Amino acid sequence: AVKAGHPPHFVRCVHLGCQKFYDPSSPPTCVHHTAPPVFHETAKWWSCCPNKKAYDWEGFQTVPGCVTSVCTNVRESGSAKAGEFMGGVEL
Repeated sequence: AVKAGHPPHFVRCVHLGCQKFYDPSSPPTCVHHTAPPVFHETAKWWSCCPNKKAYDWEGFQTVPGCVTSVCTNVRESGSAKAGEFMGGVEL
């Protein structure tokens, strides 16, 4: 699905914490997380960055990624990125 305001050929990055829309012919640099989010009571954090907790949604969304790569719209098969944990982890 394409968000309003983006050209129809743009795709969304599937890396955890990125979600940028971009032109697939020239993917931008991507700063993202390597493991799914954790939601426990009021705390929220990325399981790859357990020391960067937030207690509200806005704070959680501003936690910077821990890995730099290139945006992609292709999910890795056989990993958490393939959607197995995309809803987060409940403790």
